[in-house]
This record gives sequence, C-alpha cells and structure tokens, in this order.
Amino acid sequence: MGLDWICRLGKVDLAIAISSRPVAGRRAQVRILDEPTGLEPTGLVGQVIRSGKGKIAMANARFFRIWGFLACLCALFALLATPAQAEDSVRLRPAAQPDALRRVGISLEVSGHLLVHAEGKDTRLPMEVDALVRHQERLVPPVGEPGSAAPLRSVRFYDEVKADLKIEDQQLHPKLSEDRRLMVASLADSRVVLRRPAGALTREELDLVELPGDSLMIDRLLPDDNQPRTLNATWKQSEETMALLFGLDAVGHADVESKLYELTDKLAKIEMTGTVHGAIDGIATKIELKCRYYFHRQRRQINGLELHWQEEREVGHVSPGVDVAARLKMHLAPLDSSEPLAVDQLQSLDLDEDEGLALLEFVTADRRVRFLHDRRWHVTGEVGQRLAMRLVDDGELIAQCNVLDLKPLKEGERISLEDFQADVKRVLGAKFGQFVRAKQSMDEADRVVYRVEVAGRVAELPIRWIYYLVSARDGRRVSLVFTMEESLLESFAMADQVIVSSLEMLTGRETQAAAEATSDAPRR
Repeated sequence: MGLDWICRLGKVDLAIAISSRPVAGRRAQVRILDEPTGLEPTGLVGQVIRSGKGKIAMANARFFRIWGFLACLCALFALLATPAQAEDSVRLRPAAQPDALRRVGISLEVSGHLLVHAEGKDTRLPMEVDALVRHQERLVPPVGEPGSAAPLRSVRFYDEVKADLKIEDQQLHPKLSEDRRLMVASLADSRVVLRRPAGALTREELDLVELPGDSLMIDRLLPDDNQPRTLNATWKQSEETMALLFGLDAVGHADVESKLYELTDKLAKIEMTGTVHGAIDGIATKIELKCRYYFHRQRRQINGLELHWQEEREVGHVSPGVDVAARLKMHLAPLDSSEPLAVDQLQSLDLDEDEGLALLEFVTADRRVRFLHDRRWHVTGEVGQRLAMRLVDDGELIAQCNVLDLKPLKEGERISLEDFQADVKRVLGAKFGQFVRAKQSMDEADRVVYRVEVAGRVAELPIRWIYYLVSARDGRRVSLVFTMEESLLESFAMADQVIVSSLEMLTGRETQAAAEATSDAPRR
C-alpha cells in the first residue's frame, strides 16, 4: 500500500503519494485535490490509509508549521533523487569529427633515479623533470577505422614547449625550434608517430613532444562497444591500449581496469588502476598506475585526464634504466578557430608520407657534420669528433655505427680505393677475414665515396663490417663504420644508406681540429 501525505499551500490542497516499491524504485507523485480537505492553512496531515475525491480518512494526524513541512518535503525529494541517479547510464562512445579543432595542455612531473652502467658498475643518478606542452590540434581524415569513431591523424601547432631537467648536478633546458612547431601525428602500428611535414626533427625535439597519454589515443581508454554503462560499471583495458598510453614497444601482460565511479549531467568520471608489464627498446619495464579521466557527455570526448604511475626499468641497449614516480595532467577543450591550422594553410602539407620512414636529424656537437637516420638508430656517445650509435629493432641490438670526422687532406692530396682497403685491413688485424666487396662512386654533392665490406671473426663469432670514406674536393673527410653479426645482415637491411646519402660536411669554421682515430675506424 502506498504512503500519502496531504498539505495545504495557500488555498490549494496537495496530495503527495509515494509508491510502496523498494527504495531503488520509489517514485513520488504530487496532485491537486478537487475538493478542499478542511485543513488549517499551516497544517500537514500524517499517514493516510484511504483517499478519494472529496473523502479522506486520516490517522495519527500531526500538525507542523509550513516551514517544517517544506524542510521535510526537500529531504523527501533528496531521498528519492539519490537512488534514481543509480539507474542513470551513459554510452561512453567518442565522437571525433573531421576538421574538429581543439586545444590541448599537458604538464608532466617526474622524480626518481636514472640507472646507468659505466666502468663495470651500476650507478643511480637522481633526476627531476618538469615539462609543459600546449598545442592546437586539428583532426584530419581518416577519422578512424570502420566502426570506430577514434581519430587516427591530426595536425598540430605547438604554442608552448618547455622542459627543465635536472640529472644529478647537471641542468638541461631543451627547446623546440620556432620553425619546427608544426607537426603531423598519426596512429599507426600501435604507436603514435610524430613528424614534421617538411623536414626532420632531432631526437631531443621528438623527446620534448612525444609524451605518455597522447591526445590522439586517449579516447581508446573508453569501452570499445556502444553499450550503455551504469554507475560502478567496469571494463578491462587491452595490452595494445596500454602500449599506446605509455609509448611501449610491446606489452606482455596488462592487468588494468577502468570503473565509472560518478555521473553528473555534464561528465562521466572514470578511474583506472592496475599494473603493466611491457618492454621498450628490448628492456622489460613494470608500471603501476592510477588514473582518473573525464568524459564530456555532450561533446562525447574525454576532456581531462590525470595519470600517476611508478615505473621500474633496467638499463637498456640505448637508454638508461629508470626508477621513477611520475604525474601527467592533460586538459582538452574545443577551439573555435586557429590561424596556424587554418584549412587553406594546410592544403600544401604532405600528410600521406609513409610513417615508417619518418626520419630524424642529427648534428654533431661541433656543428660540422649533419645527417638523417631512421628512428631505430640511437646515439649512445659523442666525444670530440667521434660519434657512436646503435641500431635497435623490436628490442634486438642489430648493429653499431662509429662516425669519425677525419683530419682534412692537404690540397691536391688523394688516396685510392686500394689505399683505403689497406687501411681497413691494418685496423682489423687478426679480426680480418676477407673483402666481400669494394666500390668507388660519386654522390650528389660531387664527393668521392668508398664503400668496403669485410667478413671476419671476433672470438669465433662471424662479424660483418661496412666501411665508408666520404671525401669532399676541399679535403674534408668523414669515415663511417657499421658493425654487425653475420646473422643480422637481413635485419640490418641497408640501414647505412640513409645516413651516408644524407651526410653533410658543414662549413663555417676557419680551421678543423684533427680527429684521433681509434678502435675500428681507419685513419690516414
């Protein structure tokens, strides 16, 4: 049986009926009675066991002043509103529109230790990072895969990029060049790839803008179906999504769950917790994460995220290990217009370049040598005129490269291909086996290029060396040595050619310091 309350407001008699269903299903109805009840204007009648048109039987009548009634009425409606909210639901499906503009702001704080292995021992170096990145972003076709509303590509203009790094007692403040603020972001091969549409970034510049939780992928933290979710609903995050979130090469196991913990008229609030076991550059890493993110119900997009994580990673082939705590905050908001991202400004951009060939630029510290390389190459050391690099592909160390800026030859002095081969054989000594091939050519800059390939052994392990000598007409020379195991030749796949063909000997100094030749680099 229902429970009724009757009151008079002014000259109007009201009946409030509450159903007798369980609390989660209670509903209240308010109706105006056709005939007056005869109550005093300030009265409230207690429980009613029977009511009808013009006839009301009352029991346990209690009278309250009108303001007391109003307080009870407000409390009653608050009681009824709470369980009704539990029945609310939302479809957490993003809606990405081509040519949509938005503004993205990201702050990143990291503290902990870098782990390095030097001189036969492991060392922990205290480190801190404080970074801020703000960019404008225009989503461009294709918007997403069939059946998916997630964006796959965007054009960005970076308004502000700054970072303060402290490693032990050393402080660094890397910056993004003014002419490199326009970039294209693409979601391909389970990675977000950033590149310049006209030119190349340096590794340092890429590191400034390639952060966890890229704005192009965060909508993938939502469920991958269109089913409505009610309060406290949960869903698992996939290994692929966690790899995208943290920029990992692979994720072996992810135990990460998201939960819809609050619903308002404007936002669906979600929390995510769990553990990720993955790898980057071939080194295992463990991440413990806590995250909250907010889905805007009208815009149908995530408009904010706060991510906290602890990460432990051992020293790798090309990077130090880490033991850090990090916090990243992201805010996204619609943008009405953007001068640097105006449609007519973007028509001339090459947005369809093969993402796998997005090259990086390297310039030596003394600004005398510059070249391009694919992203598998990592610089591991630079001392004087000597540069060391390693090629890592899918976590496997494929090859090493030494670049040496040699002492210039005197005017009119030249060496032959045979002389260069003799130098190579002398440097390798007992490691030398046989010449596989040797050739001489002229490149597009009218320089003489010697290429000598050698097979040999180191501790009974078959090794292949590829030696280059690039000589300009004014006597400047650069030597490059690529070293790998014989079994990795196919994986190497001519990764030397981009570096050698793009090599530049920069001018601008009166004299050049002579380079000391050590290890496997020949000298003359």
